[in-house]
Amino acid sequence: MGTLMVTFQTPQPIAVVVDVSIRGEILIVAREHHDTEVTVTARKAKRSLDVKMAEQTTVDYADGRLNIRLHPGFRHSWFSDGGAVQITVAVPVGSSLELKTAMGDISCEGEFGAADLRTDLGHIRVDHCGELRAHTDMGDIAVEHAAGRSKIKTGSGKIRIRSIEGVATVKNGNGNTYIAQASGELSVSAANGDVSLERTGLSTTVKTSSGDITVGEVVAGNLTVQTAAGTLTVGVREGTAAWLDLNTKYGRVRNGLEATSGPGDTKDTVEIRARNAYGDIAVSRSPVTVV
Repeated sequence: MGTLMVTFQTPQPIAVVVDVSIRGEILIVAREHHDTEVTVTARKAKRSLDVKMAEQTTVDYADGRLNIRLHPGFRHSWFSDGGAVQITVAVPVGSSLELKTAMGDISCEGEFGAADLRTDLGHIRVDHCGELRAHTDMGDIAVEHAAGRSKIKTGSGKIRIRSIEGVATVKNGNGNTYIAQASGELSVSAANGDVSLERTGLSTTVKTSSGDITVGEVVAGNLTVQTAAGTLTVGVREGTAAWLDLNTKYGRVRNGLEATSGPGDTKDTVEIRARNAYGDIAVSRSPVTVV
């Protein structure tokens, strides 16, 4: 016992809602099928509490909405995690997600619609989605591609994003943040940790209380970078005219761009504002190495 398997006929993308108040590892897989398969298992097959929690998990489907819920009368504590389950769901491509677990990782493989992902303690990973909300109090967040508005936050952990298209807000309480490509308006804030951004093209604001900020290539728009302690490094794409406002209280400013009286015939322009309390500021033509 301790295993629940259910299949529903779902010819169209569905809405998936998972709500687990104890430890629950969640895996959602999107594939080109016309059904939805749900598997709930005890995390440890020989542990009676895990088996009991798997058996108490409810699964129902109606009107395009799949609900998976586990809310026992107690929660995990320092002395017991309250039992633990593993939930695996295979759904049609384009399905939307609303996933919540008190403790455990959330993994989303494939292409999804809107995704709202929350774990109090655990990592979050999503391949491709539309609008995205991802929040963990402690854990890493990895996003391959988000096509819509995004709000991404970890209290402590690493954030790694390959591509964001829509307006995005990224917050990291303690840990490094890496973003390869941001094509929409972007705001990044960190309390403690480095921020690395390979390429941005619109309005971008990056602030950290303690850490380095590296922007490999800015193409156009507005860029604001600010740190209280660290190094600010910005690369400007060749052919882009830049207006610079650079200031550090204790450190050096290095400007590798040629001074001109105006943007000339260039189509792309960028305004760069950099503020540093303790550390250097460097601006040059791309490429700037981002790691």
